[in-house]
Amino acid sequence: LIDENKIMKRKFKPEPSTAEETHDCNLALSNDDLVLVWPNVKSLNFGTLCVNSKATKTFAVTNDLKRSVVVRIDFGEHDELVQSTPSSQVIPAGATAGFDVTFFTTNQIPANQRSRIFRKSIHYTINGNHNSKFSVGAELVPIRVSLSHNLLEMRFDDDSLEPAVVKTITLKNTGNAAARISWVRGQNGSSSPRTS
Repeated sequence: LIDENKIMKRKFKPEPSTAEETHDCNLALSNDDLVLVWPNVKSLNFGTLCVNSKATKTFAVTNDLKRSVVVRIDFGEHDELVQSTPSSQVIPAGATAGFDVTFFTTNQIPANQRSRIFRKSIHYTINGNHNSKFSVGAELVPIRVSLSHNLLEMRFDDDSLEPAVVKTITLKNTGNAAARISWVRGQNGSSSPRTS
């Protein structure tokens, strides 16, 4: 079994380079042959991701034939997946190739929506003749930062001689992307954080 959350470091060459590989990778495969070239999953679910975050999962193809095949994936169909690599691999007989499917988007969630669902089919070919697909899904949410207190009143005690009042606020980012925080000064000396 191949864990989609573990990146396979070894990658095979993108194109056939020997006469035998070129011959094998141009062959049309029978239905019996196609059953022996199989993906690890039919769907990759990235779960909930924040805008501006990056996540990678493995889409793997195992070649149980006795000859090489070339698998090409068209990641360029969707802007969110263009950082995925490699786009093709020559998979030797009995080997498994891992493709790093990387999801990244900077598209903000409209203010009137809590999230945006991404669900797309990714097409790939085996030996340039046989089409197949798998799906990629994610729920995109804006970066949300929570405060330990909604309101802090800064007051000196009646008997205090201290020159300043200090209170601590804890900010918590529960997402998977970094949040930039700036403090905005409001009326009457109030301040509030703003994420960007």
